[in-house]
Amino acid sequence: MNRSKLADLSEIISSVAIVITLVYLTVEMNQNTNAMNAQTRQAVMESAQTELFVLMDNPDLSISMTKSDPLSAEEQVRLDNFFTASLRSREFSWLQYQDGSIDELQWATEQAVLQSIFDTRQSRDWWNVVGREVFGAEFVSFVDELLQQTGPTEEVWNASANWSTRNGNSGMSASE
Repeated sequence: MNRSKLADLSEIISSVAIVITLVYLTVEMNQNTNAMNAQTRQAVMESAQTELFVLMDNPDLSISMTKSDPLSAEEQVRLDNFFTASLRSREFSWLQYQDGSIDELQWATEQAVLQSIFDTRQSRDWWNVVGREVFGAEFVSFVDELLQQTGPTEEVWNASANWSTRNGNSGMSASE
């Protein structure tokens, strides 16, 4: 085999090795991206579950959200902290959605939670007085647009507190 043919063969082998390396790196990057997206979805889910456990452990928070009388200082502080934590979680989700780390379906769920949070007069009052000041400008604009779509109905929170008595159900199980 002469030197020219050997050089040509070396170029071909080198080119094939480069293509194989690029394919390998592409597969690795896709796997890494999928793993990171799964971690993001897991973080969003854990945050939502934590919020639910907080509400389960503190039913007065839900009751305060629909209270028509003025809130006590303690109720205001508790709701402020709950709203801030809950909205921080939604802001994180919104940022991850903007970056493509969570998909449309996951974001639709997060947006539904966001809408339910703002389904009360108390939450909207908090947003206008305190909330707007502690979040990023783009997220604030997004939330403001969302709030313009509907007014507070308090249906979500009232249904949560009264679901067992709806439709004539006395709250007693069939075995009682």
